[in-house]
Amino acid sequence: MPTLYHLLKPLLSLIFCSVFSSSFIADNQMKQAVMLFVENRGAHIIRRNLCRNLLLHLVSMHDFNLVRTTTIDRAMARLQQIQEELPDTKEDQQDDIMGSAGAYNGSGVSSSGGKQGKRTKSALTD
Repeated sequence: MPTLYHLLKPLLSLIFCSVFSSSFIADNQMKQAVMLFVENRGAHIIRRNLCRNLLLHLVSMHDFNLVRTTTIDRAMARLQQIQEELPDTKEDQQDDIMGSAGAYNGSGVSSSGGKQGKRTKSALTD
């Protein structure tokens, strides 16, 4: 099983390149930095299937009180908009984005249409 570092390594290289080329200097600018990063690198993230990695990184940033959940929601929503605008993306990538964001918000929907969570006998027989 890959470690957290191996999952985030491709994404972190994109983030470092973006951070070094920008003029953000403080934690209070993280919302703008995240949204600018998604705007500038969103298509690349989608094409490389790094959407879940980005979500994982944003949640880690939330754990350290660097971003709020609204920033995460907006970033993932913008990523979904970018994905819809891309002509050569697959539908399963959209499912990847929505599944990741929904799982973070606690409202994820599985491919069978039911809510994720505790399995019941009736859910297994449907």
